[in-house]
Amino acid sequence: MSSATRQIDPEATRREILDAAQTLFIEKGFAGTSINAVAKEAGVTKSLIFHHFGTKENLWSQMAERLYQKYHDQQMELFKDEPSVEETLVASIRWHFNFLREHPAALRLEMWEQLDNLPCKEKPDDVMREGMKRFIWAQENGVLREDVPPMIMMVAFLSLVRHWFFAKRSFGDFIEQYHSDLDDQQLDQLYLDSLIKIYLEGILPRTEPPPASAHPYTPPKKDE
Repeated sequence: MSSATRQIDPEATRREILDAAQTLFIEKGFAGTSINAVAKEAGVTKSLIFHHFGTKENLWSQMAERLYQKYHDQQMELFKDEPSVEETLVASIRWHFNFLREHPAALRLEMWEQLDNLPCKEKPDDVMREGMKRFIWAQENGVLREDVPPMIMMVAFLSLVRHWFFAKRSFGDFIEQYHSDLDDQQLDQLYLDSLIKIYLEGILPRTEPPPASAHPYTPPKKDE
């Protein structure tokens, strides 16, 4: 893209810079990627990157936010439908799992956040807040067990989903002993289906209440 075109279409310039930054950040991490390298990859000047993003930290943040946008939009649409608690949990687990399977770049970025000791901000925050509202509501209405903090329920769900993509490599030989007949996609599906069963049976009440599907989520009033 020429400099004249960039002046006419600054959004296209931002996309080119973010594309270049994502490529390099995924490959080399935050600490291993310089603004000079991003500028060279994108075919722009350093000053243009600073003009659009201000700092390297902000460039990383906006790159990660863009990567997670599809996940964010789909999850927020699910919340708008206000299904039952159990339906929401199952759909959320499946969507998070499939998103990470289709976007391994997201996992690599989270790995680099740990290695480069960056402040870890859950992406995106409003999805986390909406999810927590539902966990809290479900506990208050007897749909989920009360002896596990709702924050732990959410972190456990996210961690169990994410860890699988690392565990497949770490425990590859062990898994192969028991499921050599399954290809990678079938193995993913086996884990996902099993995870949902284990997770739900571990957090649903141990007494015999009406099924969770009988408790549609009711958003709190705005003044509450």
